[in-house]
Formats: sequence, structure tokens, C-alpha cells
Amino acid sequence: MNVFIVSPGRTATTTFSQALSCLDGYTSSHESLVQKLGQGRVEYPINHIECDNRLVWFLYRLTNKYSATGVLVILHRDVEKISQSYNKRWRKIQIMKAFSQGILMRGFAGNNIDVCREYVNYCYEQLNYFSRQWKVVIHLDVERPDDGIVELLKVLNRENDAGRVLKYIKENRSNQNVSEWKNRWEAFKYNTKCLISDLR
Repeated sequence: MNVFIVSPGRTATTTFSQALSCLDGYTSSHESLVQKLGQGRVEYPINHIECDNRLVWFLYRLTNKYSATGVLVILHRDVEKISQSYNKRWRKIQIMKAFSQGILMRGFAGNNIDVCREYVNYCYEQLNYFSRQWKVVIHLDVERPDDGIVELLKVLNRENDAGRVLKYIKENRSNQNVSEWKNRWEAFKYNTKCLISDLR
């Protein structure tokens, strides 16, 4: 059975992937196929748990392939909290620039909290729509993960692992802020690469 853990982002998917890696008989990865094209983007091994927020853009393919036999886990966090988190990271996280400049075609001065809210709401709209076609859907509250994790492990017949999975999640939440200097340096490197590529 395959499991897909998806959200708009800023929901500790790295931590969930690491926490679930302890399950016997299952592999667990975070954004393992992000550079693949076509059907290769959703060709996961059997009994694999994939945490990947960018799958929100490939839900049609994912649903066609796995909705009858897999599990879709939707991570829930307060929309405003996610939006505020994204709004602090315009320099670091390229997905928001891709959405604002590439999809909405806004100028850089328009990169604000309203765009972040639009992105988060869009992601949840897509998840809510496609989830209707899945046989098994689990809604997991990031702030209170106990019930969702127990429900998932019950589906996977791994209830006995609930204690250590939850312990890892609570002790290793990965959404930690990095220094402002590191943020600026990473943004400089990324934007320099973009400029060099555009000038070729």
C-alpha cells in the first residue's frame, strides 16, 4: 500500500517522513521524485510513504494511479499560520515566487501576505476536490497529530509503532527558522543562478 502525505507546505513534512521511516516493510521519503517528468513523477515503489507538498500540482496523475489502492493523508494547519510562515520566506522559498510571478504574473512589489493566503487556499481546494475520489483519506492535524497518526498506522497494520512515531514527531518538528543572514545568502545564490541562466 502506498501513502501520500500532502499539504500546502510549512507543515513539517520532513519530520513526518523521518518519523514514519521506522515502519517495518515500508520505505519513507521526502520529495524524492520532484525532478521527474511525465508518469515518472508518480512512479513510486510499492509500500512507500511519500511526503511531498508539490504533489498538489500532480493530483490528477496521483489520483488516477493510486486512489483505489493508496492512502491520501492531508496535513492540516491553520491557513493563516501557513500564510504568515510563507510571507516571512519570500527570499528562501521559490514556490511562492513561482506562484506570484509565474502564475499570477504580479510584480515583485505584489509579493505579500494576500498572495500567500491565495496559494494556501488554492492547495487545500485542490486537495479537497481530488480527495473525493480516494478510497482512503486521512485528515491529520499538524498541531495535534495523535489521532491522525493512529488512524494511519491502523490502516497500515502498524498500530504498535504509534508511540515511537509520535514521540519522534513531537521532539523533532523541522519547521525551524534559519538565520536572516543565511536566508539572504541562499536567496543571493539562487537569484544569481537565475540571472546567469537567463543571460545565456
